[in-house]
Amino acid sequence: MKKSSKSVEKESWKKAIKRIRWNVVFGTIFVVLVIIAAVIHFNPFSSGYKGKGDLLLKSWLKPRKVDIRDTSTIYVELFNRGDEKINVKLHLSSRNLEVTFPESNSTSVEKNIRIGAGEKRIITTKILINASYAGSYGIDIKATYNGKVVKDTQFLEVEEKFA
Repeated sequence: MKKSSKSVEKESWKKAIKRIRWNVVFGTIFVVLVIIAAVIHFNPFSSGYKGKGDLLLKSWLKPRKVDIRDTSTIYVELFNRGDEKINVKLHLSSRNLEVTFPESNSTSVEKNIRIGAGEKRIITTKILINASYAGSYGIDIKATYNGKVVKDTQFLEVEEKFA
């Protein structure tokens, strides 16, 4: 009695499935899922920008660590990824009276910036530190355009250096 081609094909599939080393398959899938989870969590390709609309913001301090009587500079990079020019109101404010902006002689400063479509701008502002104590001093950054707000915060590490 001859087997039909369908039953032969069915048996060959069964043999093929039996020969698969399932522990290897599941192990490989597990490793791939762990790698994907790590990339999503740590995201080595992150641009460092904040914001979700047309305006993205990135900020940093140079130097980040300073003496109790020193100066630093805050850099704010604004990126307009939209199709039209936008007017941005940039507001920088210190959380402490010991950290001021010489430009305004106060703990806050505002700047109006016009950014073209697809354009990036880096705005720099000097910071004057006249602290009584070492510690972490916060600077809040807020960029507003068309009623939308993008925020960031930088922390200046103030250390008392002994001569």
